[in-house]
Amino acid sequence: YLYTIEATKGFAPGGEPDDAVLLAGLQFLPGAETARDMPYFDYLNRLAPLVEFLQQIGVWFFPHPWFDMFLPEAHAERFIGETLDSLDPADMGQGPILIYPYRGEPFRAPFLRVPPGERFFLFDLLRTAIPPTPDRSAELIEKNRRLFERARLLGGFQYPVGSVPKTQADWIRHYGPLWPAFFAAKRAFDPDNVMTPGQGIFPVR
Repeated sequence: YLYTIEATKGFAPGGEPDDAVLLAGLQFLPGAETARDMPYFDYLNRLAPLVEFLQQIGVWFFPHPWFDMFLPEAHAERFIGETLDSLDPADMGQGPILIYPYRGEPFRAPFLRVPPGERFFLFDLLRTAIPPTPDRSAELIEKNRRLFERARLLGGFQYPVGSVPKTQADWIRHYGPLWPAFFAAKRAFDPDNVMTPGQGIFPVR
């Protein structure tokens, strides 16, 4: 694996930081470091050129059975290490692996489930199914499900953009004590089940 640290420093116009000072003390391959100044929107939208390139070569339209989990800090290092040790690189399809640390306090959205505590980690396997066949996609989704079960036992929560098919019982377990309020909000604001009807979260009426 080639590990890349992506760090940012915000500044106002005219207050450009000294890159040499920011990089001082870090260990990296000489010549491998890059530093760019960009507007804040361009930073938020920094994956757009990559997506455009993948679209041009046709890979963007392959299935992407991603695995995305929020992991509690106490178990993140071991879970991620064991997963990487056992991971077949062919299962990534040249997709990246993301490890993001987060502070828990700013996460206040009422129904976003994250591990309790001062810090937690987002762990993503951004897989591309190669070859892009139904059998290959199903194989990777099954591997995601096994990882999901292991992470859930450690107190992890799925970031619900990944490819882990779940039953309604899984969703009820995911939301835990928040399920009654979540179900009530669905009935109040989307009674016709227009949003996410295929996720199996709510019973079909």
